[in-house]
Amino acid sequence: MSVFSDVRISDRLDEVDKWRKTLEYSIQDIDREIQAIQSAKEQSERYLEHMRSPLGTVSFLFHSFKENYFFQMFRWKITSHVMDAKLSTMLMMKLSAN
Repeated sequence: MSVFSDVRISDRLDEVDKWRKTLEYSIQDIDREIQAIQSAKEQSERYLEHMRSPLGTVSFLFHSFKENYFFQMFRWKITSHVMDAKLSTMLMMKLSAN
């Protein structure tokens, strides 16, 4: 009985050792993955920080252009209406003078 018991304990110790090594390898893999993810996160943050300034400039220019474009369109419509009124007045004056 003692030999059988020693063999079972030995088998059990081997199995526990195998699982310990498996867990150590898993922990090492997880640590490497965490480091890779942290590195990618830091790189992404640096990239976004470098893009922030140009994006702000583009956004400002776009909004300035958009506002200026609508202002110019409004001004053009007002001007065209004024010009139409002047032309129609001049035309009426010429027609009435004849």
